[in-house]
Amino acid sequence: MLELRRLVLLRDLAAKRTVTAVAALHRITPSAVSQQLRVLEREAGAPLVQRRGRALVLTPAARMLVEYAERALHELEQGRAAVAALRNEVTGTLVLGCFACGIPRFAAGLVAATARQHGGLRVEIVETEPDQSLSALKAHRLDAAVIYHYPLADLAVPAGITRIPLLADPLVLVTPRSWALGETTLSGLAERPWISYPTGNWCASATTTACTDAGFSPDVHHVCDCYDSVLSLVGAGAGAALVPQATVGRGGDYAITAHPDATRHIERHVELAIRDGSSTNPVIATAARILREIAADSDPL
Repeated sequence: MLELRRLVLLRDLAAKRTVTAVAALHRITPSAVSQQLRVLEREAGAPLVQRRGRALVLTPAARMLVEYAERALHELEQGRAAVAALRNEVTGTLVLGCFACGIPRFAAGLVAATARQHGGLRVEIVETEPDQSLSALKAHRLDAAVIYHYPLADLAVPAGITRIPLLADPLVLVTPRSWALGETTLSGLAERPWISYPTGNWCASATTTACTDAGFSPDVHHVCDCYDSVLSLVGAGAGAALVPQATVGRGGDYAITAHPDATRHIERHVELAIRDGSSTNPVIATAARILREIAADSDPL
């Protein structure tokens, strides 16, 4: 009989491409992964991987088993949701992944709302970035995850994951209040200093793209990986920046322009990621409802 846990390792090998990456995902050693794959080959009665140089390539038999594994996992998730739905109360534990800047609004809001509405539901928050959240969700270390992505830099979403839209969060331009009124447009800031983000950060790519669309390359004086730090520097007169609207607080010492004069409307999409088949689980459905309510209550500019 084929062991589902071993099929999961094979599925993840198809996605991650290396035994080392699969081992890191499941927090086991590479030798343990290799051993389990050899056992699975004996169970299947067919070769599943072939070595080409340093790379492992799945055989046609392995690819077929991966498809069946995805279907089986989907059915099991639906079964788990159906059993949970038999209970009259929303109880249990929800482990939610959330990116750092989403915790004050989404994760904390969910914890507070469930405490008021569903005393039998325990919510555990894990701070993690979207790509890590999706891997942990596939590995069943998370039950759901609040993630984000920019259309300019597509997020690789693995098979078996459903995304529920929560919020379209446009980038807004923030400039020091001490600057001239005419300097609240992108095109008027070509000679001004800018605050941006570390290389590889999606918001850094969005900033570069928006400024390029406006006809210039930003003169970046400061690099931060935290929106609060960016806003503090803007308030201190250190430069201009683009930040997601949902991160901007009221009363800061900066001017806010809701729609900078870029040729493309650049926004961050915030979503709830869950495993396929889990949407009817009362715990997941409750979390999704509350998070949609939190998103709907967002204060637009």
